[in-house]
Amino acid sequence: MRFNNNKSFYQEFIISRAVFSSDEVNSSEIKQRIFAVQYEFGRIGKQFNNYFRIRYGGSLEFFTGSSESTSSSISTFPVDQSANGATLLFSPHLDINLSDRFFIDLNPALALVSFYAETSEIKNPTIPPPAREQKSPPMDGGGFLLRIRIGYKL
Repeated sequence: MRFNNNKSFYQEFIISRAVFSSDEVNSSEIKQRIFAVQYEFGRIGKQFNNYFRIRYGGSLEFFTGSSESTSSSISTFPVDQSANGATLLFSPHLDINLSDRFFIDLNPALALVSFYAETSEIKNPTIPPPAREQKSPPMDGGGFLLRIRIGYKL
C-alpha cells in the first residue's frame, strides 16, 4: 500500500515476509513460520524519461518467527525456537514503467542493524525445566535482500 504525501516523498506499508513451511532433513521434521511487516518512508529521486525513476529511503521491519523440529531418532529431542524483533533498512528502488498500468520495482534493501529476542527450548525430560530454555538478545548488523515486485496501478 503506497501513500504519496506530495510529489517528493512517499510512504509504504508492506507485508515483507510470510513463510509457512514444513521440511524433512536428516530424519527430522522442521516446521517454520515467519511473518514480517515493514513501514518505509523515502524521497523520490531523479526520473529518467517516463520509464525509469529512482527512489531511496529507510524502512523499519517488525518480524516474528518460530520453528519446531521433531526427530524420529531416539537420541534427539524436539526443539522449539522463536524470535521477535525489528530491522532497520536502507531501501533504494528502481521503478520501471512497462506501460501506463504495469510496473516493476527493483529494491536491493540493505539491513543496517537487527535487534531481536530469541528463545530456544530443548524438550529433554532429563534436564531440569529452567535449563531447557535458553534466551538471548542478539543484535545483527548487515544483510542484503533483493525484492522484485511486479505491480498493476488501479
